[in-house]
Amino acid sequence: MSNWIVLVCFIANEKVGVGLDYHLSRWTPALLGLSLLSVVVSIGAYAFRRTFLVANSLLLFMWIDIGYAPTHWLERVDFGNVTVNGQPVPAAVYIGNPTLSEAEAIALVHVPGIGNYFVDFSSENFREASSREVIVLYFGAWTWKPMNQGRFRPPLPYLHVNECRIPMSDGRVMTVAF
Repeated sequence: MSNWIVLVCFIANEKVGVGLDYHLSRWTPALLGLSLLSVVVSIGAYAFRRTFLVANSLLLFMWIDIGYAPTHWLERVDFGNVTVNGQPVPAAVYIGNPTLSEAEAIALVHVPGIGNYFVDFSSENFREASSREVIVLYFGAWTWKPMNQGRFRPPLPYLHVNECRIPMSDGRVMTVAF
């Protein structure tokens, strides 16, 4: 019950505008762990109660959705063209909103056989992501660490509007046009 009260207070204290912008505290992992423990206890309890299991499962889902999904989940989009040295390559583009602000969105560009790159729209920088850092699915992508963490660096000078030119380690240039 205390975890539910904390969740309600957490949501009530957030600013509600176009979207919810949750500012997580150091207590979020502890509350997520408490929710997971509650689900385990409700499954193994002597007097199994289905409503207790449903309530704890819902609470666990809400903490994951509020606490972790915004900084780890990216959805596939059908815009964005990728070229390497001017030649089109098959690529998938995913967009995530770690702060739920479109101006601060981050794109993941997944080019099979070449690599994964994060493009930060707010700072107009990029960083390479290892294949172990990202799980790429058809409809979305999940990052193990928050997508906006890491060492971002400036791209090559722009030649056109809404593009990011990324120098690759082998000397080629990958261009992502949005």
